[in-house]
Amino acid sequence: MTDDSSEYLESLKPVRIHFNTKKDQIDGFYTLMTSGKPVHGLDNGQYIVSHSQCELLDSRNIKYKIDNK
Repeated sequence: MTDDSSEYLESLKPVRIHFNTKKDQIDGFYTLMTSGKPVHGLDNGQYIVSHSQCELLDSRNIKYKIDNK
């Protein structure tokens, strides 16, 4: 497997996040839902997303915390 493939596979690994503010939650939810990639929302305000979706949130300056590493 090449480095590019490894990086791509790493970007697909699930990450559990939550948003810092209500505004970030609204903006983040919309961004995740329109990202074209699966999102799993949990009852406690957490979301399971991919690393690439975290990069998308970062690019839009939407603040979140990673709950598992």
